[in-house]
Amino acid sequence: MSIKVKNPETQHEYEMDDSILIYNKIPFLNKKRMLFKNMTNGELKNEDGIELAFECMEEMVIGWKNVEDDKGDQLDFKKEYIKNLPVDVVLMFFDDVILPDFHEFSTATTELAERGKEKAKKLAEEKGEEPYTVPEEEAGIGDELGNSEPM
Repeated sequence: MSIKVKNPETQHEYEMDDSILIYNKIPFLNKKRMLFKNMTNGELKNEDGIELAFECMEEMVIGWKNVEDDKGDQLDFKKEYIKNLPVDVVLMFFDDVILPDFHEFSTATTELAERGKEKAKKLAEEKGEEPYTVPEEEAGIGDELGNSEPM
C-alpha cells in the first residue's frame, strides 16, 4: 500500500444559505499548534473557542461567493475581511468543518499513544522485565499541580 498525502491545494466549499466559503484544510502541525495555544488545562474555553474559530478561518478561507456587505452589495474576498464575519457564521463553520478535523486529530493522537504503550509493554515482556508505569504523583494526578481554573 502506498502512502497517501492530502493535497494541500485541494479546495473545499462550505455552503451557508446562499453563500459559499472556499477553504483549504489546515496542515496537521498547524492544527496542533492552534489547538494547544487556545487550551487551558487541556480544555477549550468558550471565549478561547471563538478566538480559535476566527484564527482557523483566517488560515483556511481563501475565497467566497455571494457574500454581501452591510449595504447588500457583493463583497470581493479579502483575508482581512474574515475578522468582520458575523460570530454565528464563524461558529457554524467551526462546528461543521473545524471541530471534526480536531476530533480526527485527537483520535489519531490517542491511538498513537496507546500503540506506543503496547509496544513498550511488549518489549518489556520480551526482556522479562516489568513494564514501567509512572507513579501517580509523578504523572501529575491530583491537586499538587494546580488543576484548578487559571487566575
